Amino acid sequence: MTGSRRNLLAAILLGLSLPASAAQGADSARAAILGSWQGTSTCVRPAAGPACKDEVVVYKFRPVHARTDQVTLDAFKQVGRKWELMGTMGFTLDPKSGHWTSAFTTRVHGLWTFAVRGPELTGTLVELPAGTVLRNVAAKRSGAPAGARDRD
Repeated sequence: MTGSRRNLLAAILLGLSLPASAAQGADSARAAILGSWQGTSTCVRPAAGPACKDEVVVYKFRPVHARTDQVTLDAFKQVGRKWELMGTMGFTLDPKSGHWTSAFTTRVHGLWTFAVRGPELTGTLVELPAGTVLRNVAAKRSGAPAGARDRD
């Protein structure tokens, strides 16, 4: 086999192995984020609006069964002694950064980004298109408190 044919064969074999490798990365990233996380969501720019308050939160990440690069988040905040569902959002894995992201538009256009580092979940909410950070999240893996249980 000539050198150029050998290089072509190697390139083809490498190309065939990339999707499996990417899928394994998505499986691993999804396994890392699934479950319950409890911590704080801190308002970075209170001047951005009077509704922005620091919160004690529980985030429940659930799988999207047909996709390893997507998860669903049920976000709860503590109000007095109860947990209130703030909403449910879908997140997609960015394979290059390993971060989970979700863009949305309500009264603002924003982007949530979460990253898992061992037992810690960190996140930010940025306003688009300016990229201004509005919130920082710091959470640790936990069991969900009563009132913030799994939604199946």
